[in-house]
Order: sequence, then structure tokens, then C-alpha cells
Amino acid sequence: MCCSCRCYAHTPLSTIRAWEAVRIVDHAAPYLSKAFVDAHFAFHGRAIGGQQRQPERWNAPSLQ
Repeated sequence: MCCSCRCYAHTPLSTIRAWEAVRIVDHAAPYLSKAFVDAHFAFHGRAIGGQQRQPERWNAPSLQ
């Protein structure tokens, strides 16, 4: 059995569902309301990417 299969086999279904819900919202964040866009940038853009300014929404690379 592969490593990921073992991980899924031993992880409670509620944990897998919560993880998937977070992934869906995170991936959809650039297309949602301003609050989601701002939170997504605060983490991915500023905290991880080191960007100082958020690009204008109409000019964001994720929407092109």
C-alpha cells in the first residue's frame, strides 16, 4: 500500500472532509468576495510570497 493510501486509511473521515473544505475555499478565494481575496493575499502573497502590495483585482494574475 502506498504512503498516501495508508494516510487516508488511518485518517478520520471528518478530518479529510475539513481538509478538502479548506482547499476548496483557498483555491476559490481569488474569485470570491473582497474578504476572501484579502485573506488569501495576506497569507499567500504577504506571509509566504513577501509581496508588499496586493495587485488590483482586475489585474490579478489568477483572474486572467
